Amino acid sequence: MKIDVNYTQLAAEFVIVFFGVAVALAADSWREGLLEARLETGYLERLRVDLADDRTWLEDQLKRFSNAYDASHILIRHFESIHAPEEDDEPIIELFLNAANIGGSAAGVVFNDTFQELLATGRMNTIRSAELRYSLSNYYFAFEGLAEVRERIPRELLGRYLEHSPLGYYRFTSDGAMEFFNNDLTKLPSYVSDNIVESLHSDNTLLSDLNSQVASIGIYKNRIESLLRSNAATMDML
Repeated sequence: MKIDVNYTQLAAEFVIVFFGVAVALAADSWREGLLEARLETGYLERLRVDLADDRTWLEDQLKRFSNAYDASHILIRHFESIHAPEEDDEPIIELFLNAANIGGSAAGVVFNDTFQELLATGRMNTIRSAELRYSLSNYYFAFEGLAEVRERIPRELLGRYLEHSPLGYYRFTSDGAMEFFNNDLTKLPSYVSDNIVESLHSDNTLLSDLNSQVASIGIYKNRIESLLRSNAATMDML
């Protein structure tokens, strides 16, 4: 018995099945793309927060070390000149305290949890912009060397102050840095002021230590300023 085949119907059914599969695949691809986009949006927002926190910390470091840098320069000029002990040594003591106020820890603070998660999970390509991925990598890898640069900053001036300072005149912050919170000279015990003045006027190595500190802080300041520029450029891409 001869069977009539309706090729038109078969073709129509094939087309329907083909388009059904194509639509299903397209829907899956769309859903996957939507999830990827949402994931990227979440990472970008977290990176913005991390970079903003980094910037706050870097600006605080730049301010603290710039003050120490400027004070050290003024002290160098003062002690390079021929001078006698002054009746009013308060300006010199204040400059010395500012020069010594650079913190006691070499530890750097970097808010990089999001970046580390992207690396650990292999999701860096979730960030679709290759330029942004490159900028993030350069920024965070440059940040890793900041602690090493800070570690080379001499601590002699800080040590001199701590020799004469009561414990209540400094504290350690949450990131391990040392912070002076009472540099008000009117509240310094007289023996602290007297000992600092005597040390300043009799210490033969002071000029050498000040020059070493200025050179080291200068390198650190340049690195921070570079990181701030990198931070701003990366933020502009987000």
